[in-house]
Amino acid sequence: MKRKWSSGLIRLASTFSFCFALLCWSLIGTTGIQAQSQNERLNSLFAALHDAPNEEIAKQIANRIQAIWSKPKSPTADLFMQRAAMAMDADGAPVAIELLDRVIAIEPDFAEGWNRRATAFYMIDDYTRALSDVMETLNREPRHFGALTGLGLILIERGDFTRARAAFEKALALYPMMQSAKDAIEKIDRQTGGAQL
Repeated sequence: MKRKWSSGLIRLASTFSFCFALLCWSLIGTTGIQAQSQNERLNSLFAALHDAPNEEIAKQIANRIQAIWSKPKSPTADLFMQRAAMAMDADGAPVAIELLDRVIAIEPDFAEGWNRRATAFYMIDDYTRALSDVMETLNREPRHFGALTGLGLILIERGDFTRARAAFEKALALYPMMQSAKDAIEKIDRQTGGAQL
């Protein structure tokens, strides 16, 4: 009887191990496919954004890109992101910063967590930490046109018009219909007398 029981347990354990291995393999495969398909979608959207025929269509494409960027993998991080957005809308940048600290702790590779916190630091005139977070964003997503315009704004506050203009130009290379970047370049050119920077 004991022998039958132990051999049954061995068979059960073997079956469980096999099923667990299959589950792990399928999850790894699914995650890889999701990441690949997300990158493919972003690549297609960026191509469409670059060639958009007018500002309205470009804005719709940009919104789709931002929707992909704004979705963390973790449901907990997603909840903190939503609460941080509500705090920012209510002029609660310090509360938003605390919530975004948690997002970054949960998902340090999530570029949008860094970008949102950079925005919150900018809102309270903490340009040093805003700049640091913008650079973290761009390290993770070099095509982040929002972070590039944020970088430009921070550099303007620091009086570095040359690098600010370059940041806005990089944003326009990705998103040629981005009116705020065009306006910023025009403003810089007016302030510097239209000098070639």
